Amino acid sequence: MPHASQLSRLAAALLLLVAPAVALQDEPGVGDGKKRAALRQSPEFKREVNAAIDRGVRWLRARQNRDGSFTASHAVSYRAGETALCAYTIAQAGGREDDRVMGPALSYLRANPPVKTYSAGVTMLLLAELEGGADDPLAQETLEKIIDWERSNPRGAWGYPNGRIDLSNVQFAALGLWAANRMGLDVPLGLCQRVVVTTVERFLQEPREASAALKEAESREGRSKAGETMVAGFTYEMGGGEARGSMTVAGIAVNRIMERIHGRRLGRKAVNLMRSAERHALGWLEENLSFTQNPGAGGWPLYYLWGVERMAAFMEIDLLFGRDWYQEGARHLLGKQKADGGWSNNLHDTCFALLFLARATQGGRVSSGDLGGLASLLSAEAPLRARVTGSWHLRGWVDSAPEGAEIERVEWLLNGEVIHEAVFDAGRPRAGQRFPFERRFTREEPAVVVARAHVAWADDAEGDLPRPTTLESKPLTIPIEWDAERWAREATAVPRPEGISLGRAKIEASSAMDRFEVGRAFDGLEGTAWRAAKEDLQPAITFSFSRSQKVRGVVISQGGSSPARVGDFDGATRIRLTVNDDEVHEFEVPDQFPARIDLALPRPVRIKTLELRILATAGGPGIARGLAEVVLR
Repeated sequence: MPHASQLSRLAAALLLLVAPAVALQDEPGVGDGKKRAALRQSPEFKREVNAAIDRGVRWLRARQNRDGSFTASHAVSYRAGETALCAYTIAQAGGREDDRVMGPALSYLRANPPVKTYSAGVTMLLLAELEGGADDPLAQETLEKIIDWERSNPRGAWGYPNGRIDLSNVQFAALGLWAANRMGLDVPLGLCQRVVVTTVERFLQEPREASAALKEAESREGRSKAGETMVAGFTYEMGGGEARGSMTVAGIAVNRIMERIHGRRLGRKAVNLMRSAERHALGWLEENLSFTQNPGAGGWPLYYLWGVERMAAFMEIDLLFGRDWYQEGARHLLGKQKADGGWSNNLHDTCFALLFLARATQGGRVSSGDLGGLASLLSAEAPLRARVTGSWHLRGWVDSAPEGAEIERVEWLLNGEVIHEAVFDAGRPRAGQRFPFERRFTREEPAVVVARAHVAWADDAEGDLPRPTTLESKPLTIPIEWDAERWAREATAVPRPEGISLGRAKIEASSAMDRFEVGRAFDGLEGTAWRAAKEDLQPAITFSFSRSQKVRGVVISQGGSSPARVGDFDGATRIRLTVNDDEVHEFEVPDQFPARIDLALPRPVRIKTLELRILATAGGPGIARGLAEVVLR
């Protein structure tokens, strides 16, 4: 019998099937389904996009910290948000099966659940993408938070969750509700109705007459009667202000999401309101459309582009006012990618760019050609279509074969040698068999993967051409990256202990760089760190307690908590603990980049003062010295 969550998902899926499709796909000037064949990008363009995605994903993955988190500019305020956004991006643009990223990231998120609306929305997107069900406690708790954080004045809106209300927060709450609905969780009808009303009535500008050029174009194309075209963009804050491209595509997407969840159950008032608002908003967008900057605002251009991708996905359009929105946006992003693979030093900018390129809202990356690392092998030229995902833990399966070809077995070849054979199971339906393989790597090496299928042909297979008995996929070269198993092993070798309370302790450092104060070593985040001044060659942290505390040892995490940050710090190789100004213990640290180091005292000691001093480091002068985390246990 199906599980309750499975029944909920089925009900949600059936609801989507009966929900009304908004008749804008084939309206002239917005989207034209008949023109989709003309939108097939060239193989060269696909290869460029795929290569950019691969570089971006590698850049992002190299910034995951030892504790599974991704933390940068918003590390303290959005503990869950940056991690969820980065993991969701990698799931969509790289691979949902990326074990090194997803497992630690989920563990971190379960230990640090979201406390902000943005964080809650992207956490739900990640959980839905990883096929979390209605029985997932984190999904249930996060949905409850989103519902509880709905503001009372006006209802149907969200803030941070407190303080100012804005449409950007509303958008991420809506994305969280959409993800919850996909997982089979119940999203209240009344809440969705309130969201539509508030989004339109509080964030849509007062409609004005369109420009003469737009009115002429719409009249010529039969989209409206001459003189009746009105336009209005969506604003960031309630009650007026400048319309922005990012908020206009957000307003359209929010309403479309509510319709995805409940369809005609939203009621005539809400549906009519959103239809009218969408017409006005699309008019404003047509007047101001850009794929290089955020219209009306200028800032946050990559956030705006991801918004265009979401809007187009929910509207199910390939053309926007006769323009190929994806190709134009992708061309712009390809020109802005940095040599190291990122789009800026901010994690979120690279995430927004990758989510656009991967068309994440439509279900993630589906592409063709030789994609490098986290890849999907899908070649139109090859007779056999297969997929391979991963960068050190590879998984592959047959995606499809020519019509009439009945696969009997598949040989998976690695660097020309057969490493696995998957045989047809006569006891299962043929349509559901994917002939998978799996392979883990423990060292860096080139990997060329090919699927070779041995086939028979159905009697009714059409065509007069000779029919081969073997079919092969296009070879895919995957650069196996550094020893990820070692990383995972070290990251969990010494679990984070329960430390003693430092609430009344006086903590001082011998020195600290600007923005790297000593408190960063005690904030529970591996992605932040205390950095001593460069001239401080033996930096120290001193703890002073008004009442003695029993201490068994000190657990430290080295600075440089992700592969991309290893070179930012000298690794400590010798550390001295001085207890109560007289008892001295020195520790050798053999590896400068393990996960956590337990400096255990010979016996538990009651202390009033403790000095931790870095005596020696590995590296050269001028590299920062410091620690990411310190815990007294």
